[in-house]
Amino acid sequence: MAGRLPRDARGRARRERPGGDGADDIVFPLREFTGERIAFEISEGMVTEISGGARADNLRGFIEGYNDPRAYAVSHIGWGLNHHCIWRPDLPGIGMDGRAHYGNVLFSLGPDTEFGGENDTPCHLDLPMQAVRSGSTTSSSCRTARSCLRTCGHRAH
Repeated sequence: MAGRLPRDARGRARRERPGGDGADDIVFPLREFTGERIAFEISEGMVTEISGGARADNLRGFIEGYNDPRAYAVSHIGWGLNHHCIWRPDLPGIGMDGRAHYGNVLFSLGPDTEFGGENDTPCHLDLPMQAVRSGSTTSSSCRTARSCLRTCGHRAH
């Protein structure tokens, strides 16, 4: 089914960009900036390791708190296309500005039932990763997105 990740996908998702360390990426539903670089090791469509500093430990603890291994499943990957959105995690509502902000790559863990999948874990994390600097999109975000799609068995255009 379109949009579903194959179970045999293997690889490493890593987020880096010139002049940045990932500290201004957002974690929803925690509604906060990451504050540091956080890396996810992915194998067969599942996060197997979360590394970084104290924020990575907090994020890992948040997921572990659900006591559900399905919370580590990669749910979906998206791209922000709205030039009018504000890059802040604390705006009223459910965080659509951060998720839709132009130039971000959205990496998500958790449920995929809205896309026709079977994972209905209550743990859902959206991690929009900002890629816009001085009005231009950095090429690293595009490479990251293509790498994630190849890792998950999809073809990036």
